[in-house]
Amino acid sequence: RVENVLNFDAIKIEVVKAVHGYMPFLQGGNEIYDNIGFIIDDSENRFYTTSDSISFKNDYKCDILAVPVCNHGLVMGPFEAALFAKETGAKLVIPCHYDNTKFPMSLDKIRNKFEKAGIKYKILEVGKMIEV
Repeated sequence: RVENVLNFDAIKIEVVKAVHGYMPFLQGGNEIYDNIGFIIDDSENRFYTTSDSISFKNDYKCDILAVPVCNHGLVMGPFEAALFAKETGAKLVIPCHYDNTKFPMSLDKIRNKFEKAGIKYKILEVGKMIEV
């Protein structure tokens, strides 16, 4: 549930709001009403994964942000993700869902929007990890 906090030794996980976008093709039982993201804090870094979310007003802060960028009204696109990242104060942004088979996103478009916004980012290949 949103606002729950889970503590595991030195790691704190905050359950935070996420807002999945709506499109008419989701009608008929496919609408997504409940959605959550997570902020994982180990006292050195705050990692925020938005889950599938559009941009929305909040006061969440993080060092590292994982944010969807495939757009199409369901989640953020690169432009919205860059603005959202600036609001969170993220020092590093990891775009995700760019490989969505229904709504693929051009890596060049992601790079272009993030670089124009002055966002430090890391595009990971599917299945790859980053250590922070």
